[in-house]
Amino acid sequence: MYLHPYIIHIVFIITTVLFNMIMLWFYAVSIGHYGVSKATVYNFGITYIESVFLGYTVFNEEVTTWKLIAMGFIIAGVYLISDTK
Repeated sequence: MYLHPYIIHIVFIITTVLFNMIMLWFYAVSIGHYGVSKATVYNFGITYIESVFLGYTVFNEEVTTWKLIAMGFIIAGVYLISDTK
């Protein structure tokens, strides 16, 4: 089955906009629940980890030791910030 490249682009644009709207909704909810500073840190940490995971699973990107170390620092930082009052 052949799909015209413009149709594929339109589908990806619509999907991107939809997922960004969902992400912003979750971000707004987390701001209301955790406050701006913690919600921003959570959003950054989740976005980075999600990008590495999707890059590996979808695009077969290499996950290096440095990326795993960086993910560990990000998780530790998110934990330290979430633990503060």
